[in-house]
Parts: sequence; structure tokens; C-alpha cells
Amino acid sequence: MPLIAVNNLVISEGDAGEQMVTVTVSLSSSSALTTTVNFATKDDSAIADQDYVAATGNLIFIPGSTQRTFNVKLIGDTQPEATETFRVELSSPANARIADNFGLVTIKDDDEGSPESSQHIFLPVIQN
Repeated sequence: MPLIAVNNLVISEGDAGEQMVTVTVSLSSSSALTTTVNFATKDDSAIADQDYVAATGNLIFIPGSTQRTFNVKLIGDTQPEATETFRVELSSPANARIADNFGLVTIKDDDEGSPESSQHIFLPVIQN
């Protein structure tokens, strides 16, 4: 029986509007049977309707296929903030087992003044 897993992603937030993130769910091997699994996004440090648009659904793997994708919308802004994450949880598989219950989507802030944009290397000053 194949295993189902969802990928982890790291993406930049963007400054305004919405951008799509494609999440991939994979089977460890193809099957002669139709395989299904439910997915749902869940808040972690990223909050639905502030940082991303919540998504739920059902993925169907036809016999012989090993990957399915779905999109999640990220909501960009210009507020400096820390890196945020949300989970994509899998449930109710048919004709497969879940390898790992969730994948993590990491949203890296790209705004001026955010912790990620202000990482500097400090070198010691040597005086003679």
C-alpha cells in the first residue's frame, strides 16, 4: 500500500495582493487502485484571512498517478514581521496510508525592516 505525503515549502510573502502557492501531495508508488485523501490548511503562526486564504478539499489519484497539486493563496503586505508558518494536514486516505500528517508552508517576510531583511554580519574593528 503506498504512502501519501505533502511537501514542505518556503516562499516569500510579497508586498500586496495575493499570490498562489502550489502544494504537492505525492504517493510513494503508483497504485492500480484509485487513491484519495482530504487536505486542509491549519493556522500556525500564520493566520487565515490575514496571511493566507484557508483551503480544504479532496485529492484523487487515478490508477498509475503519483502526484496531485492544489493552490493556496498568500496575502502580501508591507508590514515588517517575523517568518510565519501554516500547516497542510492530510486525513481520511483511501487505498493508501499517510506517511506524515502534515506539511509546513513557511512564509518569509521580504519587507524592509523585517528580521529576515535586516540580517547583517558584524566584523570586529581592529585598531593599531
